[in-house]
Amino acid sequence: MKTCYTEETMCGRFGISFAREQIEERFGAKFEADFFTPRYNAAPSQALPLILNSEPQASKFVAWGLRPAWMTKISKREGIINVRAETLRDRPTFQRDLAERRCLVLADSFYEWKKAGKQKIPYRIALKSGEPFAFAGIWEENKGEDGNP
Repeated sequence: MKTCYTEETMCGRFGISFAREQIEERFGAKFEADFFTPRYNAAPSQALPLILNSEPQASKFVAWGLRPAWMTKISKREGIINVRAETLRDRPTFQRDLAERRCLVLADSFYEWKKAGKQKIPYRIALKSGEPFAFAGIWEENKGEDGNP
């Protein structure tokens, strides 16, 4: 099971709603799976399309969020979904990932929230051109509960 986490410039929700063919053409990477379901509200723990540095011609579906080995001892922790770019190089947890396992997280928009009294209002942010883009990410391969990668 491969998992990914992204730099802090990325928020907790984003969208990837283009047609599969448009995404493949934009990034020059073919989807491994025969299916692609657009997501307007991609969330942590979901399998989302990435391009891994180990296979730049393929787009794979990878779970968003990472639970490093040291975190398995901490109960009730979902895992890491974002990492601050400012401290990424300084944190031992991410040094090997940064050096060896980089990826592109495919998107066409992301969401930021603004407080309005007691409510939070989501704002969808996209490129003016409307084309898909990518966030920088780092990935890691973990073993699932069944012991398989």
